Amino acid sequence: MKESIRRRNFLASAATFASIGFIKSPARAAEFEYKYGHDLPTGYALHIRSTEMVEAIERETNGRLKITIYPNSALGGQPAMLTQLRSGAIQFLNTINVVYSTVVASAAIEAVGFAFKDMQTAVKTMEGPLGALVRKDFQTAGLYAFEKRWNLGLRQVCSNNKPVKTADDLVGFKVRTPPGKISVDLFTTLGASPTPITAAEMFTSLKTRLVDGVELPTEAVQLFKIYEAIKYISYTNHMWTGYFFAANGEAWNALPADIRAVVERNAAKYAVLEQQDRIALEPVYRKQLEGEGIVFSEADVAGMRAKLGPYYARWKDAFGAQAWSLLEAGAGTKLG
Repeated sequence: MKESIRRRNFLASAATFASIGFIKSPARAAEFEYKYGHDLPTGYALHIRSTEMVEAIERETNGRLKITIYPNSALGGQPAMLTQLRSGAIQFLNTINVVYSTVVASAAIEAVGFAFKDMQTAVKTMEGPLGALVRKDFQTAGLYAFEKRWNLGLRQVCSNNKPVKTADDLVGFKVRTPPGKISVDLFTTLGASPTPITAAEMFTSLKTRLVDGVELPTEAVQLFKIYEAIKYISYTNHMWTGYFFAANGEAWNALPADIRAVVERNAAKYAVLEQQDRIALEPVYRKQLEGEGIVFSEADVAGMRAKLGPYYARWKDAFGAQAWSLLEAGAGTKLG
């Protein structure tokens, strides 16, 4: 009963925030005024919990740090926001690993195909020794990555022309992927025809038939209204989507230690709440999508993984033996 009430309350909050564009803390004098960008619609758990986070930070610092959130790619696409983060034009960014991987190569390791059996395993792995290794690489790139991860879920293959149940169904399949080499390589190895397109353009790419499908978590299918342009979702669980909450290094270090402590505490608190929201909402999104006429099916994951020997060999070499070993240990599986 408590879980049911909590879920209903969260969905009510999501509906409220979905109608809001920019979420800002109450106006007051502040020592530091920082910008925080992400690419997701306001109905996402990530945005709702981020709003609660920045309000708590402003309250607990007595207004000394004010953070304004710019959701839904309001500041540009994911690569553009990363450029702004690195230059200091914005101070915080929350986005996908493969976007960061253009400057922090190890960030993409969590996107290795078919590595994780469930969301909980992915989160635990990337908040453990492997995550610590990746966060050090963020520092080398002039960025500060927070320890706790934001959980967007496992990705599924979504199609507008046929259910994708086997490896053979992927041959020649034109699929939109995030703009990251590891995603493109996964689908190329499986015989598909991947096209990297930013989140802001994926709906148009489906409607214009530039692609036959996309690969997304169910949350994205629901909140980006991708269900209006697809018919089928195949449970492949082929890749985990975790978001790194990161700061510009200079902007982070400019904050006094007591303010940084407040930010750290709340970033951890609200990331964990978002993780829990995402897991609880998975069956809710499926029910909603079935109500929109989407047909779900289970894919032959073993058959797909069987084709990935060369893919695993390439990425083990790219990430190095230490990181790969930590990935396998955290995921509890042998890759390759």
